Order: sequence, then structure tokens, then C-alpha cells
Amino acid sequence: GGAAEAVRKLAAALGAAEQAARSGDLQACARAFGSVPQKETDFKAIFAAVAEQVSYKTKFKDNNAFLIYYTGGFDGPGRAKMGTREDVDPQLERQSLQFGARNEAWTSADDARATLEYLIH
Repeated sequence: GGAAEAVRKLAAALGAAEQAARSGDLQACARAFGSVPQKETDFKAIFAAVAEQVSYKTKFKDNNAFLIYYTGGFDGPGRAKMGTREDVDPQLERQSLQFGARNEAWTSADDARATLEYLIH
């Protein structure tokens, strides 16, 4: 689909930039980076389209962290305390790993672009 194709195009552009950089061709590297989004939100949106979406539970935990802390994670009688091993949700773990990888990809691409611009100018 469209989202997966956008990820493939991004991967191809970054791969071409890396190959050009390894061969010492900074101009070719800059051309390859030309198709990589320069704004963080645009870059991350490519990954968000194919990643697990943030769940209601995650939003609740983020918005109510003080309550979770002060109640010791109490989520009702007979329910696992929030933040414990029993509270682990595979979807939340996948989403967390995906967003972490997306953030690392952005940081690496942004750092590489800044270094490239420094070396060219």
C-alpha cells in the first residue's frame, strides 16, 4: 500500500545516501537526502502510518501519570496494577519499540544531514 511504499522509498533514499557517503561522493549523498523529509513531523509521519497506533490505555497513562503514581498503579479491584508485569500488553510493547526505532531513525537522519551540510559548506 501507500504507507509501506513510502517507507520503502525512504529506506532506498537513505541507503543511496549511505552508499554515496561511503564512496566519498558528498554531492550524490546530498541529492539522495533531497528526497528525505527535512521536517521531523513529516519524517515521523511516514512511520506512524505503518506503526501500531497509540492506545487509549497509553494515552490514559500519559495523561494521568500522577494518579497512577499516587495510587500505586491501582486500576480497580481484581485488576493488575498499572506498570507491573501482569499489566504488560504486547500491542503497547510493539508500539513502544516502533516509536523508539522511529525516533532513533529521525535522530540519525537529522544528524547525518547536518554533518553532510557542514562538510559540503
